[in-house]
Amino acid sequence: MPIHVLDEDLSDALDQIEKYTPIYAQAKSERVQLEQFRKSKKASLFLEAVGSTVAEKEQWAYAHDDYVQVIDGLSAATEKETKAFWSLKLSEMKVDVWRTLQANTRREAKIM
Repeated sequence: MPIHVLDEDLSDALDQIEKYTPIYAQAKSERVQLEQFRKSKKASLFLEAVGSTVAEKEQWAYAHDDYVQVIDGLSAATEKETKAFWSLKLSEMKVDVWRTLQANTRREAKIM
């Protein structure tokens, strides 16, 4: 039983690529920005930290609510990026399937 992918399916996939490309770019940008901000937040909290040793200051900074909020934001940004990435990839795969089926159809037409 041959698989049929209609030109409409291709058009839908291309529309999805157009839709998800900027969403993915924005999500990735937010994640990278939060990764860098996490380092800055840790450094500023480290300076505020109570404790006499580096380990105590680091533990205080990691446990601080502000740092935990950054980690939560980073988690959400990573989830958003991953969803957008796979939506984009799925649309790209649909285009690849369409291309392959078109090539197979042309090859079959030459044989007959």
